Amino acid sequence: MRRTHHNVYELIILPLYGVCENSYLDYRHHSDELLELFIQPPYIEVPLWLMVMTVKKMPPHEANRFFELIRTKMDPIFRKSSYPLTAEQLLKLLVDALTESIY
Repeated sequence: MRRTHHNVYELIILPLYGVCENSYLDYRHHSDELLELFIQPPYIEVPLWLMVMTVKKMPPHEANRFFELIRTKMDPIFRKSSYPLTAEQLLKLLVDALTESIY
């Protein structure tokens, strides 16, 4: 767990928020009731959850490879697609782009 917390801090928290590691580690000890007072919208909470869980389950270099793969697949989608995209359209385009890279 210590290594996971350190990896999450280095890869996500420090670049994103710029807080020191001790502040980040202290923040984890706040009660859930206190944290529930600061409701995050899904567009903030879900990407952070995804990044944390990816770093937790993968070595940092593999997590970086995964995020770079997603970025390289999303960039052409955003450049070529008409706007506004729906969630279903974006998911379909991403699945198509990822499927093309497998074959």
